[in-house]
Amino acid sequence: MAGIPAGLLGAVPTYALLRDAHPLGGDVFPAPAAVAWMAVAQALTGGGVGGEPRKGLPVEAQVLMVCAAVATLLFRTAEVLGRVYLQGPGRLQPGLSSQSQGSVRGAKRRKIARALANATQWLPSPTSCGIGCIIPPEFSVAIAAGAAASGWWQRRDPNSHEQHAYIAASGLLAGAGVTGVLTAVAGLASGSGGGG
Repeated sequence: MAGIPAGLLGAVPTYALLRDAHPLGGDVFPAPAAVAWMAVAQALTGGGVGGEPRKGLPVEAQVLMVCAAVATLLFRTAEVLGRVYLQGPGRLQPGLSSQSQGSVRGAKRRKIARALANATQWLPSPTSCGIGCIIPPEFSVAIAAGAAASGWWQRRDPNSHEQHAYIAASGLLAGAGVTGVLTAVAGLASGSGGGG
Protein backbone atom coordinates (compact mmCIF):
# COMPACT_ATOMS: atom_id res chain seq x y z
CA MET A 1 0.00 0.00 0.00
CA ALA A 2 2.86 2.39 0.68
CA GLY A 3 4.06 1.99 -2.91
CA ILE A 4 1.07 3.87 -4.35
CA PRO A 5 1.62 7.21 -2.55
CA ALA A 6 5.38 6.87 -2.98
CA GLY A 7 4.90 6.26 -6.69
CA LEU A 8 2.58 9.26 -6.94
CA LEU A 9 5.02 11.51 -5.12
CA GLY A 10 7.81 10.37 -7.43
CA ALA A 11 5.89 10.15 -10.71
CA VAL A 12 4.39 13.65 -10.79
CA PRO A 13 7.65 15.57 -10.25
CA THR A 14 9.44 13.23 -12.66
CA TYR A 15 6.80 13.87 -15.31
CA ALA A 16 7.11 17.63 -14.79
CA LEU A 17 10.90 17.34 -15.07
CA LEU A 18 10.70 15.35 -18.28
CA ARG A 19 8.05 17.66 -19.75
CA ASP A 20 10.18 20.72 -19.04
CA ALA A 21 13.36 19.14 -20.38
CA HIS A 22 12.00 17.62 -23.57
CA PRO A 23 8.55 17.62 -25.14
CA LEU A 24 6.77 14.30 -24.88
CA GLY A 25 6.34 12.83 -28.31
CA GLY A 26 9.58 14.37 -29.54
CA ASP A 27 12.87 12.71 -30.46
CA VAL A 28 14.22 12.33 -26.92
CA PHE A 29 11.01 11.06 -25.27
CA PRO A 30 8.85 9.71 -28.07
CA ALA A 31 6.10 8.39 -25.73
CA PRO A 32 5.13 5.77 -28.30
CA ALA A 33 1.93 4.62 -26.61
CA ALA A 34 0.57 8.15 -26.21
CA VAL A 35 1.54 9.20 -29.73
CA ALA A 36 0.10 6.01 -31.21
CA TRP A 37 -3.24 6.46 -29.48
CA MET A 38 -3.29 10.14 -30.43
CA ALA A 39 -2.80 9.12 -34.07
CA VAL A 40 -5.59 6.53 -33.78
CA ALA A 41 -7.94 9.13 -32.25
CA GLN A 42 -7.11 11.65 -34.99
CA ALA A 43 -7.65 9.04 -37.70
CA LEU A 44 -10.97 7.86 -36.28
CA THR A 45 -12.36 11.32 -35.55
CA GLY A 46 -11.09 12.68 -38.85
CA GLY A 47 -9.82 16.00 -37.57
CA GLY A 48 -12.08 18.79 -38.76
CA VAL A 49 -9.95 21.44 -37.06
CA GLY A 50 -10.55 25.09 -37.97
CA GLY A 51 -13.66 24.55 -40.06
CA GLU A 52 -12.02 21.93 -42.29
CA PRO A 53 -14.32 19.11 -43.40
CA ARG A 54 -14.13 16.04 -41.24
CA LYS A 55 -12.20 13.22 -42.84
CA GLY A 56 -12.85 9.70 -41.68
CA LEU A 57 -10.84 6.60 -42.42
CA PRO A 58 -10.65 5.61 -46.09
CA VAL A 59 -12.85 2.69 -47.11
CA GLU A 60 -9.75 0.54 -47.68
CA ALA A 61 -8.58 1.13 -44.12
CA GLN A 62 -12.00 0.19 -42.77
CA VAL A 63 -11.92 -3.06 -44.78
CA LEU A 64 -8.43 -3.83 -43.46
CA MET A 65 -9.59 -3.16 -39.89
CA VAL A 66 -12.45 -5.66 -40.30
CA CYS A 67 -10.05 -8.22 -41.83
CA ALA A 68 -7.60 -7.72 -38.95
CA ALA A 69 -10.41 -8.15 -36.40
CA VAL A 70 -11.56 -11.38 -38.05
CA ALA A 71 -7.98 -12.68 -38.25
CA THR A 72 -7.48 -11.86 -34.57
CA LEU A 73 -10.63 -13.75 -33.61
CA LEU A 74 -9.54 -16.76 -35.67
CA PHE A 75 -6.00 -16.73 -34.24
CA ARG A 76 -7.20 -16.41 -30.65
CA THR A 77 -9.84 -19.13 -31.11
CA ALA A 78 -7.24 -21.46 -32.62
CA GLU A 79 -4.85 -20.68 -29.78
CA VAL A 80 -7.45 -21.38 -27.08
CA LEU A 81 -8.60 -24.62 -28.73
CA GLY A 82 -4.99 -25.72 -29.13
CA ARG A 83 -4.26 -25.06 -25.46
CA VAL A 84 -7.37 -26.95 -24.39
CA TYR A 85 -6.31 -29.91 -26.52
CA LEU A 86 -2.76 -29.86 -25.13
CA GLN A 87 -4.11 -30.00 -21.56
CA GLY A 88 -5.19 -33.58 -22.10
CA PRO A 89 -7.57 -35.94 -23.88
CA GLY A 90 -11.29 -35.48 -23.62
CA ARG A 91 -11.13 -31.74 -22.97
CA LEU A 92 -12.69 -30.77 -26.32
CA GLN A 93 -16.32 -31.67 -26.58
CA PRO A 94 -18.23 -33.43 -27.95
CA GLY A 95 -16.19 -34.80 -30.84
CA LEU A 96 -13.03 -35.54 -28.86
CA SER A 97 -14.60 -37.17 -25.85
CA SER A 98 -13.97 -40.79 -24.97
CA GLN A 99 -17.34 -41.74 -26.50
CA SER A 100 -16.03 -41.00 -29.99
CA GLN A 101 -12.72 -42.82 -29.66
CA GLY A 102 -13.74 -45.60 -32.04
CA SER A 103 -15.55 -43.51 -34.63
CA VAL A 104 -14.00 -42.25 -37.85
CA ARG A 105 -15.52 -38.85 -37.21
CA GLY A 106 -13.92 -38.69 -33.77
CA ALA A 107 -10.55 -39.73 -35.18
CA LYS A 108 -10.73 -36.98 -37.79
CA ARG A 109 -11.60 -34.42 -35.17
CA ARG A 110 -8.75 -35.55 -32.96
CA LYS A 111 -6.37 -35.30 -35.91
CA ILE A 112 -7.59 -31.78 -36.72
CA ALA A 113 -7.32 -30.74 -33.05
CA ARG A 114 -3.79 -32.16 -32.81
CA ALA A 115 -2.73 -30.24 -35.93
CA LEU A 116 -4.39 -27.11 -34.55
CA ALA A 117 -2.59 -27.51 -31.24
CA ASN A 118 0.77 -27.88 -32.99
CA ALA A 119 0.10 -24.91 -35.29
CA THR A 120 -0.82 -22.60 -32.42
CA GLN A 121 2.74 -22.77 -31.13
CA TRP A 122 3.82 -20.80 -34.23
CA LEU A 123 0.93 -18.34 -34.46
CA PRO A 124 1.95 -14.75 -33.77
CA SER A 125 0.17 -12.87 -31.03
CA PRO A 126 -2.26 -10.47 -32.74
CA THR A 127 -1.84 -7.97 -29.90
CA SER A 128 1.93 -8.03 -30.26
CA CYS A 129 1.67 -7.62 -34.03
CA GLY A 130 -0.64 -4.64 -33.61
CA ILE A 131 1.62 -2.99 -31.05
CA GLY A 132 4.61 -3.66 -33.30
CA CYS A 133 2.88 -1.78 -36.12
CA ILE A 134 2.21 1.38 -34.12
CA ILE A 135 5.33 1.84 -32.00
CA PRO A 136 8.62 3.12 -33.43
CA PRO A 137 10.91 0.47 -34.96
CA GLU A 138 13.61 0.85 -32.32
CA PHE A 139 11.15 -0.23 -29.62
CA SER A 140 9.98 -3.19 -31.72
CA VAL A 141 13.59 -4.27 -32.26
CA ALA A 142 14.36 -3.96 -28.54
CA ILE A 143 11.29 -6.01 -27.64
CA ALA A 144 12.15 -8.68 -30.22
CA ALA A 145 15.76 -8.84 -29.00
CA GLY A 146 14.59 -9.18 -25.39
CA ALA A 147 12.13 -11.94 -26.32
CA ALA A 148 14.82 -13.81 -28.27
CA ALA A 149 17.26 -13.53 -25.36
CA SER A 150 14.58 -14.70 -22.93
CA GLY A 151 13.73 -17.69 -25.14
CA TRP A 152 17.41 -18.65 -25.45
CA TRP A 153 17.83 -18.35 -21.68
CA GLN A 154 14.72 -20.46 -21.03
CA ARG A 155 15.93 -23.26 -23.32
CA ARG A 156 19.44 -23.17 -21.86
CA ASP A 157 18.50 -23.08 -18.16
CA PRO A 158 14.73 -23.28 -17.44
CA ASN A 159 15.11 -23.16 -13.65
CA SER A 160 17.28 -20.05 -13.68
CA HIS A 161 14.95 -18.41 -16.20
CA GLU A 162 11.92 -19.17 -14.04
CA GLN A 163 13.56 -17.59 -10.99
CA HIS A 164 15.34 -14.60 -12.50
CA ALA A 165 13.77 -13.58 -15.86
CA TYR A 166 11.21 -11.18 -14.42
CA ILE A 167 13.80 -9.64 -12.13
CA ALA A 168 16.20 -9.11 -15.03
CA ALA A 169 13.47 -7.59 -17.22
CA SER A 170 12.37 -5.29 -14.39
CA GLY A 171 15.95 -4.20 -13.85
CA LEU A 172 16.39 -3.37 -17.54
CA LEU A 173 13.16 -1.36 -17.57
CA ALA A 174 14.06 0.47 -14.38
CA GLY A 175 17.54 1.19 -15.73
CA ALA A 176 16.05 2.64 -18.91
CA GLY A 177 13.73 4.83 -16.84
CA VAL A 178 16.50 6.07 -14.57
CA THR A 179 18.68 6.77 -17.59
CA GLY A 180 15.85 8.82 -19.11
CA VAL A 181 15.48 10.88 -15.94
CA LEU A 182 19.25 11.44 -15.71
CA THR A 183 19.29 12.50 -19.37
CA ALA A 184 16.51 15.00 -18.68
CA VAL A 185 18.34 16.38 -15.64
CA ALA A 186 21.55 16.69 -17.66
CA GLY A 187 19.62 18.45 -20.43
CA LEU A 188 18.14 20.94 -17.98
CA ALA A 189 21.51 21.52 -16.33
CA SER A 190 23.20 22.24 -19.65
CA GLY A 191 20.36 24.47 -20.81
CA SER A 192 19.46 22.30 -23.82
CA GLY A 193 16.05 21.23 -22.50
CA GLY A 194 12.75 22.39 -23.84
CA GLY A 195 13.71 22.17 -27.49
CA GLY A 196 11.93 19.94 -30.05
